[in-house]
Amino acid sequence: MNESRALLRVDDALEKAETTQPQLNAFTEIDRDGALARAALIDDGDTRPLAGVPIALKDLIDHEGHVNTCGSAFYREVPQSSAPCVAALEAAGGVI
Repeated sequence: MNESRALLRVDDALEKAETTQPQLNAFTEIDRDGALARAALIDDGDTRPLAGVPIALKDLIDHEGHVNTCGSAFYREVPQSSAPCVAALEAAGGVI
């Protein structure tokens, strides 16, 4: 089975994020499994504008089921729903 371009693109972005995370500390969470699962659902013929584009969110934007810290060491919340902008990005084919 051939891997889709979306899956390869997302895997590459994840690899770069994970490799640089110890030096940059840019992410509070890297959801490798979730991103790859979402990318696997996007085929090469998908015409949505962001089909397979990897997207990182600032951790003050609610993403259902993922920790939101608002950049704080003491605030940790797991939202029950995603912000409208996240839903719009996902509907356009973006991989959060």
